[in-house]
Amino acid sequence: MITIRQQRQEFETELRTYKGDDPLDVWTRYISWIEQTFPKGGKESHIDEILHKCVTAFRGDERYNSDTRFLDIWIKFASICTEPLEIYKYMFDNKIGHKLASFYEAWASELESLGNTKKADTVYIQGLENGAEPQDLLRRRQGELHARVARRVAGELVAPPEPVTVFEEPCRHALGALRGRQSGKKVPVERASTTVQGSTRMPQNSDAPNTNRPGFQILSDENADPANLMQSTGEWLNIPTKGTHKENTQKAGVWTKGKMKQRNTPVVKLSEISSVSKPEFSVYTDVDDLITATPQGKHFHYSSILSAKKPEKYQDPFDRFQQDVGSEPGVRLMYPKEKVYCGGLEFQLEEIRAFKWIENQRQVEKS
Repeated sequence: MITIRQQRQEFETELRTYKGDDPLDVWTRYISWIEQTFPKGGKESHIDEILHKCVTAFRGDERYNSDTRFLDIWIKFASICTEPLEIYKYMFDNKIGHKLASFYEAWASELESLGNTKKADTVYIQGLENGAEPQDLLRRRQGELHARVARRVAGELVAPPEPVTVFEEPCRHALGALRGRQSGKKVPVERASTTVQGSTRMPQNSDAPNTNRPGFQILSDENADPANLMQSTGEWLNIPTKGTHKENTQKAGVWTKGKMKQRNTPVVKLSEISSVSKPEFSVYTDVDDLITATPQGKHFHYSSILSAKKPEKYQDPFDRFQQDVGSEPGVRLMYPKEKVYCGGLEFQLEEIRAFKWIENQRQVEKS
Protein backbone atom coordinates (compact mmCIF):
# COMPACT_ATOMS: atom_id res chain seq x y z
CA MET A 1 0.00 0.00 0.00
CA ILE A 2 1.40 3.37 -1.02
CA THR A 3 1.51 5.88 1.82
CA ILE A 4 0.75 9.58 1.59
CA ARG A 5 4.44 10.40 1.90
CA GLN A 6 5.31 8.15 -1.03
CA GLN A 7 2.57 9.66 -3.19
CA ARG A 8 3.78 13.16 -2.40
CA GLN A 9 7.33 12.11 -3.21
CA GLU A 10 6.19 10.84 -6.62
CA PHE A 11 4.49 14.16 -7.45
CA GLU A 12 7.51 16.14 -6.27
CA THR A 13 9.80 13.98 -8.39
CA GLU A 14 7.58 14.36 -11.45
CA LEU A 15 7.62 18.16 -11.06
CA ARG A 16 11.41 18.12 -11.39
CA THR A 17 11.77 15.48 -14.11
CA TYR A 18 8.82 16.25 -16.43
CA LYS A 19 9.87 16.91 -20.04
CA GLY A 20 6.53 16.96 -21.86
CA ASP A 21 4.64 19.71 -23.65
CA ASP A 22 2.18 20.43 -20.81
CA PRO A 23 4.02 21.00 -17.50
CA LEU A 24 0.88 22.54 -15.96
CA ASP A 25 -0.76 19.10 -16.01
CA VAL A 26 1.55 17.85 -13.25
CA TRP A 27 0.75 20.84 -11.05
CA THR A 28 -2.99 20.44 -11.65
CA ARG A 29 -2.94 16.76 -10.67
CA TYR A 30 -0.76 17.52 -7.65
CA ILE A 31 -3.13 20.25 -6.38
CA SER A 32 -6.17 18.00 -6.91
CA TRP A 33 -4.46 15.23 -4.93
CA ILE A 34 -3.70 17.64 -2.05
CA GLU A 35 -7.33 18.82 -1.92
CA GLN A 36 -8.60 15.23 -1.78
CA THR A 37 -6.00 14.03 0.74
CA PHE A 38 -6.12 17.11 2.98
CA PRO A 39 -9.69 18.49 2.68
CA LYS A 40 -9.18 20.80 5.68
CA GLY A 41 -5.84 22.12 4.47
CA GLY A 42 -3.37 22.80 7.24
CA LYS A 43 0.39 23.04 7.46
CA GLU A 44 0.96 19.45 6.39
CA SER A 45 -0.79 19.98 3.06
CA HIS A 46 1.66 22.71 1.86
CA ILE A 47 -1.17 23.99 -0.34
CA ASP A 48 -0.12 27.63 0.10
CA GLU A 49 3.41 26.93 -1.14
CA ILE A 50 2.22 24.83 -4.08
CA LEU A 51 -0.28 27.45 -5.27
CA HIS A 52 2.20 30.30 -4.91
CA LYS A 53 4.98 28.48 -6.75
CA CYS A 54 2.62 27.32 -9.48
CA VAL A 55 1.33 30.81 -10.32
CA THR A 56 4.88 32.16 -10.08
CA ALA A 57 6.26 29.54 -12.44
CA PHE A 58 3.67 30.08 -15.20
CA ARG A 59 2.72 33.74 -14.78
CA GLY A 60 4.76 34.76 -17.84
CA ASP A 61 3.60 31.87 -20.03
CA GLU A 62 1.00 33.33 -22.39
CA ARG A 63 -0.23 29.93 -23.59
CA TYR A 64 -1.90 29.40 -20.19
CA ASN A 65 -3.55 32.84 -19.90
CA SER A 66 -6.81 31.49 -21.33
CA ASP A 67 -6.52 28.02 -19.79
CA THR A 68 -9.33 27.16 -17.37
CA ARG A 69 -6.98 25.01 -15.26
CA PHE A 70 -4.59 27.90 -14.75
CA LEU A 71 -7.49 30.24 -13.96
CA ASP A 72 -8.84 27.84 -11.30
CA ILE A 73 -5.41 27.77 -9.65
CA TRP A 74 -5.30 31.59 -9.61
CA ILE A 75 -8.78 31.78 -8.05
CA LYS A 76 -7.76 29.28 -5.34
CA PHE A 77 -4.61 31.30 -4.75
CA ALA A 78 -6.65 34.51 -4.36
CA SER A 79 -9.00 32.83 -1.87
CA ILE A 80 -6.17 32.17 0.61
CA CYS A 81 -4.57 35.62 0.27
CA THR A 82 -5.24 38.47 2.69
CA GLU A 83 -5.98 40.89 -0.17
CA PRO A 84 -7.80 38.90 -2.88
CA LEU A 85 -8.87 42.04 -4.78
CA GLU A 86 -5.23 42.88 -5.48
CA ILE A 87 -4.76 39.41 -6.97
CA TYR A 88 -7.69 39.98 -9.34
CA LYS A 89 -6.33 43.39 -10.31
CA TYR A 90 -2.97 41.80 -11.05
CA MET A 91 -4.65 39.15 -13.21
CA PHE A 92 -6.67 41.77 -15.09
CA ASP A 93 -3.57 43.90 -15.64
CA ASN A 94 -1.63 40.93 -17.04
CA LYS A 95 -4.57 39.53 -19.06
CA ILE A 96 -4.75 36.27 -17.12
CA GLY A 97 -8.19 34.76 -17.77
CA HIS A 98 -9.44 37.94 -19.47
CA LYS A 99 -11.26 35.84 -22.10
CA LEU A 100 -12.94 33.52 -19.58
CA ALA A 101 -16.26 34.32 -17.90
CA SER A 102 -15.22 32.46 -14.73
CA PHE A 103 -12.61 35.12 -14.00
CA TYR A 104 -15.13 37.99 -14.01
CA GLU A 105 -17.63 35.88 -12.06
CA ALA A 106 -15.13 35.19 -9.26
CA TRP A 107 -14.00 38.84 -9.19
CA ALA A 108 -17.57 40.16 -9.04
CA SER A 109 -18.49 37.65 -6.31
CA GLU A 110 -15.60 38.87 -4.18
CA LEU A 111 -16.67 42.50 -4.65
CA GLU A 112 -20.30 41.67 -3.81
CA SER A 113 -19.24 39.89 -0.62
CA LEU A 114 -17.55 43.15 0.43
CA GLY A 115 -20.71 45.16 -0.30
CA ASN A 116 -19.43 46.88 -3.46
CA THR A 117 -22.27 45.88 -5.78
CA LYS A 118 -21.71 48.81 -8.16
CA LYS A 119 -18.14 47.75 -8.88
CA ALA A 120 -19.29 44.13 -9.21
CA ASP A 121 -21.75 45.18 -11.92
CA THR A 122 -18.92 47.08 -13.63
CA VAL A 123 -16.84 43.89 -13.68
CA TYR A 124 -19.65 42.03 -15.47
CA ILE A 125 -19.92 44.86 -18.01
CA GLN A 126 -16.17 44.76 -18.62
CA GLY A 127 -16.30 40.99 -19.14
CA LEU A 128 -19.05 41.35 -21.74
CA GLU A 129 -17.10 44.07 -23.54
CA ASN A 130 -13.92 41.95 -23.59
CA GLY A 131 -15.83 39.10 -25.21
CA ALA A 132 -15.37 36.63 -22.35
CA GLU A 133 -16.93 33.24 -22.97
CA PRO A 134 -19.52 32.04 -22.30
CA GLN A 135 -21.49 35.28 -22.64
CA ASP A 136 -24.71 33.68 -21.36
CA LEU A 137 -23.06 32.92 -18.02
CA LEU A 138 -22.07 36.56 -17.51
CA ARG A 139 -25.52 37.86 -18.45
CA ARG A 140 -27.19 35.37 -16.12
CA ARG A 141 -24.89 36.21 -13.21
CA GLN A 142 -25.38 39.93 -13.84
CA GLY A 143 -29.17 39.49 -13.84
CA GLU A 144 -28.97 37.57 -10.55
CA LEU A 145 -26.90 40.40 -9.08
CA HIS A 146 -29.51 42.98 -10.14
CA ALA A 147 -32.29 40.83 -8.63
CA ARG A 148 -30.48 40.55 -5.29
CA VAL A 149 -29.89 44.30 -5.16
CA ALA A 150 -33.55 44.99 -6.03
CA ARG A 151 -34.79 42.65 -3.29
CA ARG A 152 -32.48 44.28 -0.79
CA VAL A 153 -33.66 47.77 -1.69
CA ALA A 154 -37.32 46.69 -1.62
CA GLY A 155 -36.85 45.15 1.81
CA GLU A 156 -35.45 48.42 3.15
CA LEU A 157 -38.33 50.48 1.73
CA VAL A 158 -41.11 48.30 3.17
CA ALA A 159 -41.68 49.36 6.78
CA PRO A 160 -42.43 46.64 9.33
CA PRO A 161 -46.03 46.46 10.63
CA GLU A 162 -46.83 48.42 13.77
CA PRO A 163 -46.82 46.11 16.78
CA VAL A 164 -50.10 45.93 18.72
CA THR A 165 -50.35 45.00 22.39
CA VAL A 166 -53.54 43.22 23.46
CA PHE A 167 -54.80 43.71 27.04
CA GLU A 168 -57.40 41.21 28.21
CA GLU A 169 -59.97 42.67 30.63
CA PRO A 170 -60.51 40.42 33.64
CA CYS A 171 -64.02 39.06 34.25
CA ARG A 172 -65.17 38.54 37.84
CA HIS A 173 -66.38 35.05 38.69
CA ALA A 174 -68.12 33.99 41.89
CA LEU A 175 -66.22 31.73 44.21
CA GLY A 176 -69.42 30.25 45.62
CA ALA A 177 -73.21 30.48 45.64
CA LEU A 178 -74.63 33.80 46.88
CA ARG A 179 -77.73 33.98 49.02
CA GLY A 180 -80.62 36.28 48.18
CA ARG A 181 -82.25 38.56 50.73
CA GLN A 182 -85.80 37.71 49.66
CA SER A 183 -87.26 34.26 49.48
CA GLY A 184 -87.66 32.72 46.05
CA LYS A 185 -84.93 34.83 44.44
CA LYS A 186 -81.43 33.68 43.58
CA VAL A 187 -78.33 35.59 42.76
CA PRO A 188 -76.66 34.48 39.51
CA VAL A 189 -73.33 32.76 39.83
CA GLU A 190 -71.63 35.04 37.26
CA ARG A 191 -71.94 38.79 37.37
CA ALA A 192 -71.29 41.03 34.43
CA SER A 193 -68.51 43.48 35.09
CA THR A 194 -69.08 47.17 34.74
CA THR A 195 -66.66 47.27 31.81
CA VAL A 196 -67.24 45.81 28.40
CA GLN A 197 -65.51 42.46 27.96
CA GLY A 198 -63.20 41.92 25.09
CA SER A 199 -59.77 43.04 24.06
CA THR A 200 -58.48 46.55 23.98
CA ARG A 201 -55.87 47.32 21.36
CA MET A 202 -53.29 49.85 22.43
CA PRO A 203 -50.91 50.81 19.64
CA GLN A 204 -47.37 51.41 20.79
CA ASN A 205 -45.81 54.76 20.39
CA SER A 206 -43.70 54.89 17.26
CA ASP A 207 -41.51 57.64 16.04
CA ALA A 208 -43.32 58.85 12.95
CA PRO A 209 -41.09 60.32 10.29
CA ASN A 210 -41.13 64.06 10.12
CA THR A 211 -42.35 64.95 6.66
CA ASN A 212 -41.52 68.62 7.17
CA ARG A 213 -37.78 68.03 7.04
CA PRO A 214 -36.09 69.52 4.02
CA GLY A 215 -34.94 66.84 1.60
CA PHE A 216 -31.67 66.67 -0.25
CA GLN A 217 -30.59 64.98 -3.44
CA ILE A 218 -27.64 62.60 -3.66
CA LEU A 219 -25.18 63.50 -6.36
CA SER A 220 -25.11 60.89 -9.13
CA ASP A 221 -22.87 61.26 -12.14
CA GLU A 222 -25.07 59.85 -14.87
CA ASN A 223 -22.63 60.75 -17.63
CA ALA A 224 -19.82 58.61 -16.19
CA ASP A 225 -18.81 55.62 -18.29
CA PRO A 226 -18.71 52.52 -16.05
CA ALA A 227 -16.23 50.83 -18.35
CA ASN A 228 -13.65 53.50 -17.59
CA LEU A 229 -13.31 52.14 -14.07
CA MET A 230 -11.77 48.94 -15.41
CA GLN A 231 -9.01 50.24 -17.67
CA SER A 232 -5.76 48.29 -17.56
CA THR A 233 -3.03 50.39 -15.96
CA GLY A 234 -0.05 48.07 -16.48
CA GLU A 235 1.35 48.84 -13.00
CA TRP A 236 1.00 45.30 -11.59
CA LEU A 237 4.21 43.60 -12.72
CA ASN A 238 4.76 41.32 -9.72
CA ILE A 239 2.38 39.16 -7.74
CA PRO A 240 1.03 41.27 -4.84
CA THR A 241 2.19 40.00 -1.48
CA LYS A 242 2.31 41.31 2.05
CA GLY A 243 5.59 43.09 1.33
CA THR A 244 3.73 45.43 -1.03
CA HIS A 245 2.20 47.23 1.98
CA LYS A 246 5.46 47.76 3.87
CA GLU A 247 6.51 51.06 2.33
CA ASN A 248 5.78 52.94 5.58
CA THR A 249 7.37 50.39 7.91
CA GLN A 250 10.76 51.16 9.43
CA LYS A 251 13.53 48.65 8.95
CA ALA A 252 14.57 46.53 11.92
CA GLY A 253 17.88 47.43 13.55
CA VAL A 254 20.11 46.45 16.46
CA TRP A 255 18.51 47.24 19.81
CA THR A 256 21.77 48.04 21.57
CA LYS A 257 22.50 50.87 19.11
CA GLY A 258 19.13 52.50 19.51
CA LYS A 259 19.01 55.64 21.63
CA MET A 260 16.04 57.44 23.05
CA LYS A 261 15.86 61.16 23.62
CA GLN A 262 15.97 62.12 27.31
CA ARG A 263 14.20 65.15 28.71
CA ASN A 264 16.30 67.70 30.54
CA THR A 265 15.23 67.68 34.20
CA PRO A 266 16.46 70.27 36.74
CA VAL A 267 19.16 69.01 39.10
CA VAL A 268 19.56 70.41 42.65
CA LYS A 269 22.82 69.87 44.55
CA LEU A 270 22.85 68.61 48.14
CA SER A 271 24.90 71.60 49.24
CA GLU A 272 22.18 73.92 48.06
CA ILE A 273 19.55 71.96 49.99
CA SER A 274 21.50 72.18 53.25
CA SER A 275 21.96 75.91 52.85
CA VAL A 276 18.23 76.55 52.90
CA SER A 277 17.23 78.30 56.12
CA LYS A 278 15.43 76.06 58.59
CA PRO A 279 12.38 77.24 60.57
CA GLU A 280 13.11 78.88 63.94
CA PHE A 281 10.57 76.71 65.80
CA SER A 282 10.44 72.94 66.28
CA VAL A 283 7.51 70.87 65.14
CA TYR A 284 5.58 69.17 67.95
CA THR A 285 5.74 65.37 67.92
CA ASP A 286 3.74 63.11 70.23
CA VAL A 287 5.83 60.59 72.10
CA ASP A 288 3.23 57.81 71.66
CA ASP A 289 3.46 58.11 67.90
CA LEU A 290 7.12 57.22 67.91
CA ILE A 291 6.81 53.52 67.13
CA THR A 292 9.85 51.49 66.44
CA ALA A 293 9.90 50.56 62.77
CA THR A 294 9.90 46.87 61.99
CA PRO A 295 13.00 45.79 60.10
CA GLN A 296 12.21 45.45 56.43
CA GLY A 297 12.23 41.92 55.17
CA LYS A 298 13.23 40.61 51.79
CA HIS A 299 10.74 40.93 48.97
CA PHE A 300 10.76 38.44 46.17
CA HIS A 301 9.52 39.66 42.83
CA TYR A 302 8.24 37.21 40.26
CA SER A 303 7.62 38.77 36.89
CA SER A 304 5.81 35.73 35.51
CA ILE A 305 2.97 35.71 38.07
CA LEU A 306 -0.34 36.98 36.67
CA SER A 307 1.44 38.46 33.68
CA ALA A 308 -0.66 39.23 30.64
CA LYS A 309 -0.14 36.91 27.71
CA LYS A 310 1.08 38.74 24.66
CA PRO A 311 -1.15 38.36 21.61
CA GLU A 312 0.26 36.20 18.87
CA LYS A 313 1.43 38.09 15.83
CA TYR A 314 -0.29 37.29 12.58
CA GLN A 315 2.02 35.46 10.21
CA ASP A 316 1.31 35.71 6.54
CA PRO A 317 1.93 32.30 4.89
CA PHE A 318 3.77 34.12 2.09
CA ASP A 319 6.26 36.00 4.27
CA ARG A 320 8.99 33.50 3.49
CA PHE A 321 8.68 34.39 -0.19
CA GLN A 322 9.22 38.11 0.34
CA GLN A 323 13.00 37.89 0.32
CA ASP A 324 13.61 35.54 -2.56
CA VAL A 325 17.28 34.70 -2.92
CA GLY A 326 18.51 35.18 -6.45
CA SER A 327 15.70 37.48 -7.56
CA GLU A 328 17.77 40.61 -6.91
CA PRO A 329 19.65 42.12 -9.84
CA GLY A 330 23.35 41.29 -9.88
CA VAL A 331 22.99 37.93 -8.10
CA ARG A 332 23.93 34.79 -10.02
CA LEU A 333 23.10 31.42 -8.54
CA MET A 334 25.47 28.49 -9.05
CA TYR A 335 22.88 25.74 -8.56
CA PRO A 336 19.50 24.85 -10.19
CA LYS A 337 17.26 26.64 -7.74
CA GLU A 338 14.06 25.95 -9.72
CA LYS A 339 14.63 22.22 -9.17
CA VAL A 340 15.72 22.37 -5.53
CA TYR A 341 12.72 24.47 -4.39
CA CYS A 342 10.24 23.45 -7.06
CA GLY A 343 7.31 22.06 -5.05
CA GLY A 344 6.44 21.85 -1.39
CA LEU A 345 9.56 19.85 -0.46
CA GLU A 346 13.25 20.64 -0.73
CA PHE A 347 15.43 18.25 -2.72
CA GLN A 348 19.18 17.78 -2.43
CA LEU A 349 21.50 18.22 -5.39
CA GLU A 350 22.47 14.54 -5.14
CA GLU A 351 18.83 13.55 -5.59
CA ILE A 352 18.50 15.74 -8.68
CA ARG A 353 21.65 14.20 -10.17
CA ALA A 354 20.28 10.74 -9.37
CA PHE A 355 17.06 11.54 -11.26
CA LYS A 356 19.10 12.55 -14.28
CA TRP A 357 21.22 9.41 -14.10
CA ILE A 358 18.15 7.15 -13.83
CA GLU A 359 16.59 8.86 -16.84
CA ASN A 360 19.76 8.30 -18.87
CA GLN A 361 19.79 4.62 -17.91
CA ARG A 362 16.20 4.25 -19.11
CA GLN A 363 17.09 5.79 -22.44
CA VAL A 364 20.01 3.37 -22.79
CA GLU A 365 17.79 0.38 -22.02
CA LYS A 366 15.19 1.46 -24.58
CA SER A 367 17.82 1.83 -27.26
